[in-house]
Amino acid sequence: MGSSPRAWWCWRWRQRRLQGSPRATATGFWSLCWLMLGAWRGLLASACPTSCACSPERIWCSEAAASLVSFPVLGKRSEREKVTDIYIANQRDLESINEIDVGLYTGLRNLTVVDSGLKFVSRQAFLKNINLQYMTLDGNPFKCSCDIMWIKVFQETKFPKAETQDFYCINDYNQRISLLEKPVPNCGMPSVKLNTQNLTVVEGKTITLYCEATGSPSPTIAWVFNNIVSKHE
Repeated sequence: MGSSPRAWWCWRWRQRRLQGSPRATATGFWSLCWLMLGAWRGLLASACPTSCACSPERIWCSEAAASLVSFPVLGKRSEREKVTDIYIANQRDLESINEIDVGLYTGLRNLTVVDSGLKFVSRQAFLKNINLQYMTLDGNPFKCSCDIMWIKVFQETKFPKAETQDFYCINDYNQRISLLEKPVPNCGMPSVKLNTQNLTVVEGKTITLYCEATGSPSPTIAWVFNNIVSKHE
């Protein structure tokens, strides 16, 4: 009879009452059901942040005057697990997303936080959102640094079949930079390539040793003379 316990209860109550006098009970049945549904919606509304609008599956926060300062979190776990969509826009006071808040919505599929004040998103923010299918964080004043490059990589690896999304940040000159066109330099894992060779020298003679290496960022080369062992015949 559906997934709602309240709907099932109303149906069972109606079946039992209709075994008596249908006319006498029809009005009372529907009145009671509407009362229960109204009370349930009232509880959900009371748990919803005052600056947002909530339905069982969606949280919507877009009024600029709302001044949302933290990620919206519903009080009950059972309510959070039903949420599949969160839309946040025009919230200039929302500056960060920590490692806990988004993870509470384990059924989340679509996350939008646009034209707001985000400057920081924890690297652990989405670890528990295994059902996440779409995410956009456009229009936020992220500072161009290696600390945000993981977001671009996350979008590319988590949603490989989705249309490529551009990601912007603000540089030291207050310019809006596209990370798709100009990634922040030196943010990858360090890499180095060594060219090595074995040389043979006759005892009493001299030899010149060379060490060549390339990498990103450019490596610093230093000679280590400790524990040198010379094999000779």
